Amino acid sequence: MKALNKCYKTIFVSLLFPVSAIAGGGNGNVEIEHVGGYGNGRLVYFYTTNHLNPPACNTYKRRWVMDLGNPAGKEQYALLLSAQVSGKQVTVYGTNQCDLAGDSETVYWVGYPVDHSIKP
Repeated sequence: MKALNKCYKTIFVSLLFPVSAIAGGGNGNVEIEHVGGYGNGRLVYFYTTNHLNPPACNTYKRRWVMDLGNPAGKEQYALLLSAQVSGKQVTVYGTNQCDLAGDSETVYWVGYPVDHSIKP
């Protein structure tokens, strides 16, 4: 029964994100490289310890990029800053595109990894 529940949860979570949105994924510690200046002046470039399955366009050291010109980008940036200062690890999913910067994968989602098996 537990195996079946786990299977259902995996299927449910996979349906939450479009396939193209989870092509690139990463996790680990955050290293923010650059904020502003390039492109539209609102871009944040950063790295995570791991960046798995990046798109072919991601040619610059498997770097991530996000746009501070929208509320989601600002919230994601706040989470990245918090993680970098506190030494917490993050999980990142990409859009499988390099539409903000031609050599870096655009961020779709950022969060803290959560272990749901821990019970209070």
